[in-house]
Amino acid sequence: RSDLEGELLRGVRLELCLAGWGRHFSQSKEAMYSIDPEKYKLSQQTDHIDNFLSHDWASGRSGKFLTLLWISNIRPAILVTFMVSCLIAFLREFYWELTGGKWRAEVVPLLIFIVVLCFWQRMRALLMKGQVVFLDRLCIAQYDPELKQKGISALAGFLRNSSTLTVLWSPRWITRLWCVYELATYLSNPGKAKSIRFVPVTLGASFMSVVLFYVLIVFGVQTTLDLLERKAFLGLLLFELALVLILTLGIAISTLIETMHDFAKLAGQIKVFRVQESECFCCSNNHRHPHTGRLMQCDRDQIYQKIQKWCATEDNKVDQLNLSLERFNTLVQEKLSSAVLEQFRGGPMQFSHVMEVACVCIFPDIVHRVHFMMRPDLSGVSYAAFCLRIAMQWSINALALTGAIRAFVLLSGLLIPRMYQRSRFGLALTMAGGCIMMVNVIWVPFWLVFLFTEQTSLLPAVPYLAAVALNALLWQPCLYQLTLPEYPVNSRVCPPNHDTDLWIPENQDSSVEPL
Repeated sequence: RSDLEGELLRGVRLELCLAGWGRHFSQSKEAMYSIDPEKYKLSQQTDHIDNFLSHDWASGRSGKFLTLLWISNIRPAILVTFMVSCLIAFLREFYWELTGGKWRAEVVPLLIFIVVLCFWQRMRALLMKGQVVFLDRLCIAQYDPELKQKGISALAGFLRNSSTLTVLWSPRWITRLWCVYELATYLSNPGKAKSIRFVPVTLGASFMSVVLFYVLIVFGVQTTLDLLERKAFLGLLLFELALVLILTLGIAISTLIETMHDFAKLAGQIKVFRVQESECFCCSNNHRHPHTGRLMQCDRDQIYQKIQKWCATEDNKVDQLNLSLERFNTLVQEKLSSAVLEQFRGGPMQFSHVMEVACVCIFPDIVHRVHFMMRPDLSGVSYAAFCLRIAMQWSINALALTGAIRAFVLLSGLLIPRMYQRSRFGLALTMAGGCIMMVNVIWVPFWLVFLFTEQTSLLPAVPYLAAVALNALLWQPCLYQLTLPEYPVNSRVCPPNHDTDLWIPENQDSSVEPL
C-alpha cells in the first residue's frame, strides 16, 4: 500500500480527457515528450477516482477515443434518440406532415444520436458533477521530475482510491510492465476483481462501422424505392450505392475481424505470462531518454522491489527475488484468467453491447411505425393484433442484427486461426457470407409470413418467436467456448536481474511512454 500526499491524488474530468477528439492519447513525439505544466493543471485534486484508465501508449489514439466514447456515452445517446424519435413521431402525426421522402424523418434522430454520443460528457458537466478518471499523462506531473517520481511510486494509491479499473485492452497491453503492475495492484485489494472492466480497444470502431453499414442499407433501400416511383437516374444511383455499401461492409468486417483476432490471443498470453519478459519504457530505450539522452531510473527495479515485498516469504532477502517473481506470475495468471473468463465467457462482444448497437439502428424507425399504427378503421382485438404485427416488423431487424453479429463471433473462432494468415480477403468474404446467411435465416421466414397473411393475423409470431429462440441459443456462452482457439504466443527475454547501465534488450523497441 502506498500513501499519497494530498496534492498528488489527482483526477481529470472525463470530458477533458476526451477533449480534442482524443488528443491526450496522441502518440506523436511532440505529445509524448511534452512537459507543458498546463496539461497537469487539467487535472484536479480529489479524494476519489471513478475510473482508472489502463492502456498501452503504442495503441492508436483513434481506437481509444472511439471506444471511450462508446462505453461512456452510448446509453445516454440511445435514450435521447428514443425520446426524440417518439417526439418526432407524435409531432409528425398530429401537428404536421414531414414531406420530401420517408428517410428525412429519420435523419433528425440519427443526427441527435451523433451529437449526444460525441458530446454527452460536456452536456452532463453542465448539469451535474462529471465523471473523474485517471490518465497518467494528465494526472502525474510530467514537467517536475520529483513530483513525477512521487506520482509513479504512489501509483498503488491512485488504484486504491479508484472505483473501477477500465482496461483498454490490446494485444500489447499485457506485455507492458506498468500495465500488468496496475492490474496486479488493483487485484491485490479484496473484492476489487468484480469492478475491473476489460474493453477491446477496437470495440468502438467495430460497433460504429456496423451502425454505419446498417444506416446506409436502410437509407439506400428507401432512396431506391423513391427513385423507382420517380424513374430518375436509377441505374447510376444503384451503382454508386453498391460501391458505398461494399466499402462500408468491408470496413465493418475488417474491424470486427481484427477485434476477434486480437482477443483470441488473450487467453494464450495470460497462460504464458511472466513479469520477467514484460517490456517497459526505460529498458526498451536502454535507460536513456530518447529525446534528451539523460539516464533514466529503471522502472523494472522499482516494480521488482514492490513485488518482492508482496510475495517474498522473508522480507529483504535478495535470493527470494526470483521466487517472488514466480509467485507474482502465478497470481497474475490465476486472478487475471479468472477475471477475464468471468467477463468474457461468451466472447469480446457481449450481448448488452450488441443490443446497444441494435437499439441505435432501429430506434429512428419509430418515427414511421407510429404512423403505420394509426388505423381508425380497426378497433379492439383486431387493432391490438395489428399493432403487435407492426411491433414485430419493427424489431425483427434487431433480431437479425444480433444473430448476425453472434454468428460472426462464433465463426471467427473456427475460421480466423485457419485463414487469417493465408487469405484475409477470403476470410472476410466467408465471414460476410455467414452473416448474410444468418440474416436471411431470421429475416426471410418472418417476411414471407408477414406479407402473405391478413393484416390482423398473428401467424408472423411463429417465425418471430423462432428467431428469438435462435438468438437465445446462439448467445449461450458454451457455444463460444467450443469455438475458442488457442494461439501460439511469442515471448521476449528480459532478465530479472540486470545491470541498468549495460544491459540492452533484445529486439529493442522504439516505442515510448510518458511514464
